[in-house]
Amino acid sequence: MKEIIYEIFSDIPRQGPGDDEYTRKAFHIIPALPPKPVVVDVGCGTGAQTMELARICYGNITGVDNYKPYIDQLNEKLKKEELDNASAIVGDMFDLNFDDESVDLIWSEGAIYIMGFENGLIQWEKYLKPGGFIVISEIAWLEEHRPDEVQKFWDEEVPGMLMPDEQKQIINDCGYELLESFPLPKEAWERFYSSVQDRVDKLRLKYEGNKEALESIESVQNEINIFNKYNDYFGYIFYIMRKKEPE
Repeated sequence: MKEIIYEIFSDIPRQGPGDDEYTRKAFHIIPALPPKPVVVDVGCGTGAQTMELARICYGNITGVDNYKPYIDQLNEKLKKEELDNASAIVGDMFDLNFDDESVDLIWSEGAIYIMGFENGLIQWEKYLKPGGFIVISEIAWLEEHRPDEVQKFWDEEVPGMLMPDEQKQIINDCGYELLESFPLPKEAWERFYSSVQDRVDKLRLKYEGNKEALESIESVQNEINIFNKYNDYFGYIFYIMRKKEPE
């Protein structure tokens, strides 16, 4: 039940591992942006990072997600905090509603896997102005050799998951200059899964006796268990890159 998954993740600060500190760190690596850049946060969810970008970047910031309740939540939070330089719209990351070469910065934390790492970089490139930037966090293997249990889990969740060196090669092959990369620390994952665990525990009681709902809840519990047992083998990597200008 997709609705149960959304219910789990709707009432927590983020829909994936992350932290304002590392959003700021990645943003400040970008060497230069126009005074009022056009920024698009793809797969924004309820927009914790969208809001942080609005606080630190005076530009036109748009969060995009395909789930309207997340967008409604984000717009309410932006209004409450009076972040007038940001807004959120319902949209499809496979077909962004922006003109070609109209965006200075595409941001996406933990969402490009939906499109596929390489496909996302290829498809989003057209929206960037010459010399524009992409900042993403993407899950990667951290060890060449993995236990069967964690390999099987991520093969089902993110088929074709890569090592960081493989991702860096794809970045270059897709026409970007990699400026810097850094791993998301384990502590950010632990904070995220602590929030998820709280929601899982509450919803397990709420849906007691509902087999279909409980199956969805236990699938999320399994993800938490995999992290707790095997977090040395995988993690998110932030990549800060620039679209290469034609020679």
